[in-house]
Amino acid sequence: MGYPRSGTTFLQSLLLNFEEVESFPETHFFHYLIQGNYFQRKLKIVSSRSLKKIQFLLADKNNFSSWLISYNKATACFIKDLDEKTLRANKRIWVEKTPGHLHIIKLIERYVDNPLFIHIIRNPVNAITSLHKVTTNYPVSWGGARSVNNCMNRWIEDVRISLDMIKKKQNHHLIIYDKLVTQTKTEMDKIAAFLSINSLPGYDHTKYASKIVEPHEPWKNRNFLEVVPQTGYEVEHTLSVMDIKMIHNATRLLYQEVLDIESINYQ
Repeated sequence: MGYPRSGTTFLQSLLLNFEEVESFPETHFFHYLIQGNYFQRKLKIVSSRSLKKIQFLLADKNNFSSWLISYNKATACFIKDLDEKTLRANKRIWVEKTPGHLHIIKLIERYVDNPLFIHIIRNPVNAITSLHKVTTNYPVSWGGARSVNNCMNRWIEDVRISLDMIKKKQNHHLIIYDKLVTQTKTEMDKIAAFLSINSLPGYDHTKYASKIVEPHEPWKNRNFLEVVPQTGYEVEHTLSVMDIKMIHNATRLLYQEVLDIESINYQ
């Protein structure tokens, strides 16, 4: 999980190299779970509109016998569905990847037993540039184009959430996107240790991209190609010099904290 356009799909594709791991396209399940009115959220009851979205995700469409479904019941059905899909694939670990679930970690920990979280953080200029670009190019899919300021503030918010979790809890692991690209085996071996599974001689993200990238997600098509390390900011979508300076000034100290924590805790 992490800020959008930070390499979550790239990491997910790499995780599928492990023979124990199964994964799926983004579900947005926990966002659907809490999309109700005030009283539904207060009573922790799934709205009828969200229930239809959740049923669409499940292999067994008849999991719910009524329209009065609690968060606990809906989550139990969701987890059961992922467990069964994983077992049918002869795997024992499943990975659910929805970047925005970063904002509802406490809810996930309340309803899922012993979850493990992997946070991925990308350098701010490239991450913010990428989100600004994709929302500009695909505004309908992304809920509207976002300004550089909006993208920057979201990066700051998301990274603060990740750091708070990583500092406090042992079931959260930090990955730096730029290191994952340039030192893939080293970083994936650390994840293998975190998941208590065997590391591999090598990792190929392109092999499994088709399993998790949906046809309506053209912005993810680069996951079918070799990832090339970037220097500076994304030249294909150049921000103004003032925007780059603003991002550096606003994020420099926070990103340095990320790098410091990673260098101390994950060597």
